[in-house]
Amino acid sequence: MWVLIHIKNMKQDSTIDILNQKNKILTQAIDSLQIQNQLDKLIYKIENQNTIISEVNSFYDSAWLKLIFVITLLGIIVPIVVQYFQRKDLKELTDGIKDKFDSKLNNLKETNDLKVDLLIQKYEDRIERLENKNEKALVELDANTYYLQGRALFIEKNFMGSIGSSLKSALLLKQCDRTDRIVPILNNVLRAFKHLNQANFNKLDGYLKNNSENKTFEETLNELEKNLNSESMIYMKANELRTIFNKGKNGV
Repeated sequence: MWVLIHIKNMKQDSTIDILNQKNKILTQAIDSLQIQNQLDKLIYKIENQNTIISEVNSFYDSAWLKLIFVITLLGIIVPIVVQYFQRKDLKELTDGIKDKFDSKLNNLKETNDLKVDLLIQKYEDRIERLENKNEKALVELDANTYYLQGRALFIEKNFMGSIGSSLKSALLLKQCDRTDRIVPILNNVLRAFKHLNQANFNKLDGYLKNNSENKTFEETLNELEKNLNSESMIYMKANELRTIFNKGKNGV
């Protein structure tokens, strides 16, 4: 009986040991599964983190490349483009300023040329008037000389010479527009006529042509009457001399 109990106990112990071993194996298996699970989780986390890190690295790499591109674009291309437009604007501005300057310079030149031309014309007209005035003054001086010569010859009783010098003086006075002095000179001719005879009257034309303006007495009177009206004192005095001259030639 005791043996049976002992055997029974031994069987129970053996069963317990087996169970304990199985339990131990099971526990080990469970522990192994838990460890494997934790390892899988850890591996997953690591892989997930590596993926995130790779994506982050890829993002930053891409961002850096984009930043480098933008910096390159802004730092090189944009300044070139800006410089191009600045040069273009500067050229247009310079050309515009040059065109305005050239236009103002041309206008100023045209204005100055016009002013200079007007000034030159003004002084040329003034010089021409002075020259004409001086020329007339010289002609009048010659007329005075012939007038005085005619007076001197009259005093010397050289009446033919006095008439020639007086008529020459009258023609010069007509030339320099001093017609106001012609009538007194013709009166001197009239006084000289009173001392001539018929032979003198007939010789007067030849004397005048040789010693005066190559004009006869009639041609001289026509020159003095030129552009004068019939009411002029010179015209009337010339007609008086013409009448006396013609009568003298005829011995009347």
